[in-house]
Amino acid sequence: MNAVSEQPVRWGVLGVAQINEATIPGILTSTNAVLHGIASRRPGMADQESQRWGAVQSYSSYEDLLADDEVEAVYVPLRNDKHVEWTMRALDAGKHVLCEKPLALRSQDVLTIEERAESVGRFVLTNRGTVVR
Repeated sequence: MNAVSEQPVRWGVLGVAQINEATIPGILTSTNAVLHGIASRRPGMADQESQRWGAVQSYSSYEDLLADDEVEAVYVPLRNDKHVEWTMRALDAGKHVLCEKPLALRSQDVLTIEERAESVGRFVLTNRGTVVR
């Protein structure tokens, strides 16, 4: 995510969650973002939600979404106990991350995420605006 880039940031969403109803419309109405893809582990749900929201791509696994070089930033709306794992995986895949709160259940995990974000040069944000990097 480059502040001076004229190209919109291509977003991927890890999961089909109710909170997507509040987040995806923001991506869709933004002039500097595009919904590239949605992943779901439930058969058919990624296709259904990608069509519903007009995403370019659907993925049958979170790993497939993270492996897509077209995705620049990832939204993590998973269960709270999955936030650290998938935030770290997204960072390791070279993605910026917007994670639902809480970012982590332990303060040490927040520090670990901060260190990883700094080491890979990526941003991590929560829906409360906290920036880690």
